[in-house]
Amino acid sequence: MKQRIFGLLAAAVACLCALAFSACSLIGLQGEEENLLLQRNGDRTGYIVTGMKEERAEITVPASYNGLPVLAFGKGAFRTHKLLRSVSFAAGSRVEAVSSGAFEGCANLQTIRLPDTVTAIGSRAFMY
Repeated sequence: MKQRIFGLLAAAVACLCALAFSACSLIGLQGEEENLLLQRNGDRTGYIVTGMKEERAEITVPASYNGLPVLAFGKGAFRTHKLLRSVSFAAGSRVEAVSSGAFEGCANLQTIRLPDTVTAIGSRAFMY
């Protein structure tokens, strides 16, 4: 009897873990777009760029991901990415903020034309 209860309990825990993992994937807490790493913002109204999967010389920031706007660059998102030379934005971009140190140490960064929607730039955002 104890073995049966233990087996049922183990199966229930496994199912709960699988459901939790599936739910996280379905609500899109994190994702990738154009080699960028994205994470939902705190109020869940959009996404924050948190980095790159593989370092590249040029990136294009999408206007949206999973139907929600890309709104900001996170703190230290591209810190010390030596290869990064150019950042562009897709049409309709609604990026509002570049957080502290987002591009700090990107010594080869030559071109970035921020959209008119940017209203906040953190300290050391472009320091190198």
